[in-house]
Parts: sequence; structure tokens; C-alpha cells
Amino acid sequence: MTSMPKPEGDMGGKTGTGSVLFHSLRSVMEEFMFLQVEITRSSGLMVYQYALMRYLRANGPQRLTDLSRFLHVRNPTVTGIIDTLQNRGLLSREDDPADRRASRVFLNPEGISLLDAIEEKIISSVSEAIASVDDSSAAKMCNFLDMIASSLRVSAENEVRGSEAKCH
Repeated sequence: MTSMPKPEGDMGGKTGTGSVLFHSLRSVMEEFMFLQVEITRSSGLMVYQYALMRYLRANGPQRLTDLSRFLHVRNPTVTGIIDTLQNRGLLSREDDPADRRASRVFLNPEGISLLDAIEEKIISSVSEAIASVDDSSAAKMCNFLDMIASSLRVSAENEVRGSEAKCH
């Protein structure tokens, strides 16, 4: 597995807690992303296939247009991804009860099992990485990371609303 090169020297003159935290979080996110990519590949999935399957798992059956919007690609691209995963028995299509012309895509038990196996490998790797951390410290880190994630989610939603307002 190859990872991004670490930044050399200082952090562009930025030394505040936010900047230091940013660089630490970015480093962890990059390494986690590379781990996730390698485990996903070794499990026979491309990253975008894994992303689509995770989205289906988190959000239930979806229409093709919703999946296109999520992946930021055109409908024919998503159709190809769906066809490939359907041919592997990982997901299926069903008629959309709200629109006879449309169908919804959902995970099959085989797709759920593959996601479970990928996540178990990732959990195992993370567990190895933090084996020396005591339970109390781990709980504090989890709370801290949850707080950051929640705050960043709000910031991202505000950013989306701001960019949508500019488009209209």
C-alpha cells in the first residue's frame, strides 16, 4: 500500500490548534482511505462500487437518479456500475412502487456479506493500530472524533446551501 507523501517542514506558517488538528486528521484520513481502498480492491470491488454499496446499505433501496447524484456521475455510468454488481449477485433491481417507469436498486444478502467482510478487515486493522490505547482514552478519542464529525457535517451542509443559493 502506498500513501501520500508527508508534508515537509512547517505547515505554511500556520501553528494554531486548528491547523495542527487539521494536519493530524488529514494524515489519519489519508491513511484510512488508503487502507480502505486496498482492502476494497483485495475484496474484488472498485472504490466507486464500494461507495455505491455503502450508500445503499445506509439509505436503503434507491433510484438510479439518486445514485447518480450521490456519485456525481451521469445515469449511464451508474447503470454500468449497477449492471456489473448485479451480474456478480451483489445487488438487484425492483420496480419502484411510486413510479412504474422507474426501478430501485437494493443490496442482496451477498452484497451485505461482502460489505461486512470488508468492514471486518478494516476494523481488524484499526484495532491493531490502537491496541496500546486504554479503553478510557479510546472512549475520549471516539467522543472527540464524533464531535468533530458532527461539526464538520453542519459546515458541509451550510457550504452546500451556500453554493446552491449562488446557482439560483
